[in-house]
Amino acid sequence: MRYISDLNISFSLLVNGVDKRFSFTPCARGGSMYIAKSKAEIKALEASDMYGRIYRRMEGQTEGTDVDVPKTREGRTAKAPAKVQDVKGINTWQEAVEYLANKCGSKCEELTTPEVILAEAARRGIRFPDIH
Repeated sequence: MRYISDLNISFSLLVNGVDKRFSFTPCARGGSMYIAKSKAEIKALEASDMYGRIYRRMEGQTEGTDVDVPKTREGRTAKAPAKVQDVKGINTWQEAVEYLANKCGSKCEELTTPEVILAEAARRGIRFPDIH
């Protein structure tokens, strides 16, 4: 689940009884973004009084469960999503751009922001779990 803010923010919340620091990543066009890594983080973020005022879910991020069946615009059942491949060892956005350009044929000149890089990786069925 992705969360966005018009501000560059960082704060702490309790997640499963442990103080967890949430540092939103600055975006090239202003504001910032955070990608929740677990259901416990989602629960903590949405229980905060800052949710809806300081940050919100990114458009298109719906509240769903693992059993929801995606629908097309026409209301038909969509194809099952392809398996997502985790690519380990990619630690920076530049390494992600190079990987997408060299291994997937993406155009590196179009991969200019973290949002665009993540979108291209998702389109290719790839995730970079080591980028923070």
